[in-house]
Amino acid sequence: MSVIQFILVVCLTATIPVYFKQFRTLMRDRIVACALALIAVFFVLFPGRTTAIANIIGVDRGTDLVLYMFIMLFIFASILMYSKITMLEERQVELVRMLAIRDASTPEARQAASEKSEV
Repeated sequence: MSVIQFILVVCLTATIPVYFKQFRTLMRDRIVACALALIAVFFVLFPGRTTAIANIIGVDRGTDLVLYMFIMLFIFASILMYSKITMLEERQVELVRMLAIRDASTPEARQAASEKSEV
C-alpha cells in the first residue's frame, strides 16, 4: 500500500463517523453513504480492478469511470438539494401565511387600538 492510498483510506473511513454524528439522516441515506465509502476504498486499494470494471462497462480507463460516477453523483446531489430547498421555501411561505392570518386584525380592532394609544 502506497502512502497516498493509506491517506485516502484513512480519510474515507473517517468520513463515515463524522457523517453519522453531524447529520440526522434516514437509514437508507446512511446505507448509501457507507456503500459509497466502501466503493471508494475499493477503488483506492485496487486501481487495476477499477480499470477492469471500466473495460467491462465499455469505458477505456478506470479513472474515466470514476469521473463519470462522480458526475452522476453530483447531479443527483444537486437535484436532491434543489428539491429540499424548494420544499423549505414552500414551507416557509405556508408558515408566514399562517402567522399573517393569525395576527391579522379587523379595521374596528385597529381603530380601537389607535384610540386607546391616543389617550
